Amino acid sequence: MSLAEVTGGCFQNGVTASKWATLVRLWKDKHSNSMIDFEGDLSNSILSLFHSYHAHPTLLSYIKHALRTSLLTLPSFVVAFLQAAKSPNLHDTATLDALCRLVQDERFLSGLPPLGSLVRFGESTITVLATVQDSLNLLRTAYALPMSSFHNLTASASELVILLLSCVGDMSQVSTAQAMIHFAEVHEMLQTLRLQGDIRSVLENFALSLSILLGDDAKMAQEAQMMQTLQLALGKGDISGPSSDSDMITCSLVLRYLVGSRELPFGSGNTPLAVTVLVSAFRGNSWSPSGFYAQLFLAAFSCLAQESTHRKSTLMWRSFIIGRLPMLLIMFEQVVSLEGDIDWRTALQAAVSTLWSREDLLAQSSLSVPRPTDDTNAEQESARIAQSKEPHFLQCFLQYYMTRAKLLERSFVLSIDPTLPGELRSQLTVESIDAGLELDAFIESRLSADSNTDDAMNFLRRAVDDYASHPTFAQVVQKRFIASSHVQAGDIEGLSHLCKIMYLHETAIDIVSLYVRISTIVAHTLAFVADFDCELVGDPQTAVSHLGDVVMFLQGTLIRFHLTNTTFTVGDRTLNPQFLLGTARIYRVSELANDEIAAFHAWLKALFDSNSEGIEDNILRATNPRTLLKLSATLIFQAIKAASEGMMESDLLKNGVSYFTGPLLNWTLVGVIKALIRDIVQKEITSPMYWEVLRTLVLSPSCPEPILHLTAHGILRFVSGPRVQKQVAGIEFDIDALRRIANHALRNFTEDSPDMDPQSLTLNAQPQWLDQPRQYIHGALRAARAGKAPCFDLGRCCAVLGPTKFLRLLWQELSGAAQMGDVESSRRIATFALTCPADFTSHLPPLLPIFLHTVLPTLLPALDSQIPPEQTLNIELLVAVISSSLTVLLQMEWAIRAVDGEPRHPAGQPSATNARRLALDLRRSKSSTAGIITQRLSSMSSFVTNFPMMVSG
Repeated sequence: MSLAEVTGGCFQNGVTASKWATLVRLWKDKHSNSMIDFEGDLSNSILSLFHSYHAHPTLLSYIKHALRTSLLTLPSFVVAFLQAAKSPNLHDTATLDALCRLVQDERFLSGLPPLGSLVRFGESTITVLATVQDSLNLLRTAYALPMSSFHNLTASASELVILLLSCVGDMSQVSTAQAMIHFAEVHEMLQTLRLQGDIRSVLENFALSLSILLGDDAKMAQEAQMMQTLQLALGKGDISGPSSDSDMITCSLVLRYLVGSRELPFGSGNTPLAVTVLVSAFRGNSWSPSGFYAQLFLAAFSCLAQESTHRKSTLMWRSFIIGRLPMLLIMFEQVVSLEGDIDWRTALQAAVSTLWSREDLLAQSSLSVPRPTDDTNAEQESARIAQSKEPHFLQCFLQYYMTRAKLLERSFVLSIDPTLPGELRSQLTVESIDAGLELDAFIESRLSADSNTDDAMNFLRRAVDDYASHPTFAQVVQKRFIASSHVQAGDIEGLSHLCKIMYLHETAIDIVSLYVRISTIVAHTLAFVADFDCELVGDPQTAVSHLGDVVMFLQGTLIRFHLTNTTFTVGDRTLNPQFLLGTARIYRVSELANDEIAAFHAWLKALFDSNSEGIEDNILRATNPRTLLKLSATLIFQAIKAASEGMMESDLLKNGVSYFTGPLLNWTLVGVIKALIRDIVQKEITSPMYWEVLRTLVLSPSCPEPILHLTAHGILRFVSGPRVQKQVAGIEFDIDALRRIANHALRNFTEDSPDMDPQSLTLNAQPQWLDQPRQYIHGALRAARAGKAPCFDLGRCCAVLGPTKFLRLLWQELSGAAQMGDVESSRRIATFALTCPADFTSHLPPLLPIFLHTVLPTLLPALDSQIPPEQTLNIELLVAVISSSLTVLLQMEWAIRAVDGEPRHPAGQPSATNARRLALDLRRSKSSTAGIITQRLSSMSSFVTNFPMMVSG
């Protein structure tokens, strides 16, 4: 029995620390391990259990008892802990903080200084520096992990680094190479991490000591090596593109854009323009066909592997890789082959061979899809997954690229996987065969209004898991939306049913958006709502309730896919969705049209008059649903005002409000809830009636889930505001109930998304929100260094800081990273950011013109004043970014003309226009750096071929 088994068995059986220690001593007496090996094994036997039992008090008690009974020495445990902390399995904020605190507490109890308690007396400086290096890795991890209200890991990790650095003695025995490594690490942390407190000054002093140790000769050698690395990385003197086919960064960022921005014009849902993004990446970087495909597949599988713990993300990436990417590649090959024949089959098969050599990546990509986190359906879902015979993901990949897309030859596929079955049938395919239907007809039958909501939702869960059937599923959903939107108002039930199941299972509509343009679905559905007329229906109450499902689907989809500022077209019609979104405004009667005034008074009487007989069919037939949506908030506020002034009994108010909790009117509540929250905060309303109406509407069991989802962020900001805390003090109001319902709504609709934490959506999160752009840049650089797929949400960065301020920050951070050797990573990240297709609906304007004509002129004076080595490196990086960005943009314009037939400018202006203005600005500039940039650009033959205006006149 190993020591790990002894510790694991004791922990699993609840054995106390003292009894565990006795068993460990018995084990030690029977084995002849050295003391150092024993202490390392003992430490690891406990630390490994923290992978599954985060910050468990019993495990912490084992460590404390071992240290206090001399079964384990603190220096040995510190070394083992810092080594173990490198593992992602131990990257839990609570666990790492608890272990850091434990180490510091035990050091204090020993009564010894750090040298003697954390580090043994007489330990060599090289060994101490190795431990310091591990502690710096822990500090970097602390800043990368999510912040916790209860565990300040950055503080405890910083304190441990400070203590260990105090143990570093004479560094004369440290070699120049070792000192250079430590100096680079510390300098990079000072540049990229927002270090606070004493840790920054301590690291600065440590960096200064290392700098003195290095001396001028070593630093000059390092600078020369960095310049040599720059020239080699950027193309042997012509820095317009890389000389290597290895580029995980560009391909990862491109693929993440296609998937993450799938609803945008250049996203995955729009096949022709999505292909232009791939074409520009291929042609703009001068890759070989096999090299491009290899990097593309490695990037796609890396993205999948990195999201393997998140259910929805895993499903989305698997769906993209198997169902969407091959269709894009088919059209990509057609476009690129316009200028000459290329053996794409051989190139793709070589790329798949490269992919299959990465067994670690394939293994992580093939992990089982995480199960749903919804407790209410856990048992049912577990039983369904257990019964499902889902084909193996990698075999599914090979099968569909061979049979469906015809991109791989059978002989090649069988050489990679001889065990591949002749035919793989997905779950839905099996069900359709059993039903005697083709797959598309089977899916359509399950989405029809003939099936009840529960049956349809169960089908959607199966469909979402069946990524091999997603292409057919998406096409059927789009077809049904378009067909259902062209029926008469009286036949609304089919469209209502489809909208309801889609807004109840948002992952389904996310998957649909990978394959088709979600704007097309929205446009046709929006046209139906705009034309809806209750006079044409037999049962207006049922029809209006059905219409509510359509409206809530549209409201949620418009916001979810950033389409709120989009104008839609159906044939010759132009449709504006603002009537669905601007529903929180309170109108004065004088601001309303005559028909709206009549409707307002009629509905006020029907809802809040003691002589009213309720909502009759006549009033529904006489009111356009758009008018009802517009007036709902005004009706509620008018009634609350009357009741507050004693002009209406409170029972009448409650009775009228109750209509808004039923299916006839609850679809109008987004504007009502937002208006109540806004006025309570801005006007500091303390009247209990406003608060009671808000409570009634939000906490009603029949309040639709989409309504809660669309208002949850506002509710969380509302309940967290300091004004509200004071206002509610004198009112009997359960503010925590609102917080619970909002958090629950967000958890339901964000599922297990790694990008959404309901607890962070409060006013207290503002500092973290403002720092998100810097975190994205640092995260992308860290991923690039680790060989992982970086992620970069440019739209969010520009929304937070504004484009100009963001671009200045981007240059500052990438310039700093380049100084530390990350030249090529900086170039690739900057090139992607500047050439990412613009879309104003996602807060992403054309960034390249802003950088060239607004940001660059402000950088030139600062570059003029830099010392030569730093200035040279920054100029080379700047030239590389400019040349790469303009080249990629030119290739995208070419691809757009090839697939679309019409000129379209993703950067707002043609690349030639941007290059011409840049050349003119540089020649007019009085900056010496501007002249060097012009000279470097004009000396690049491949760049000048495309942009002859850059040649000095």
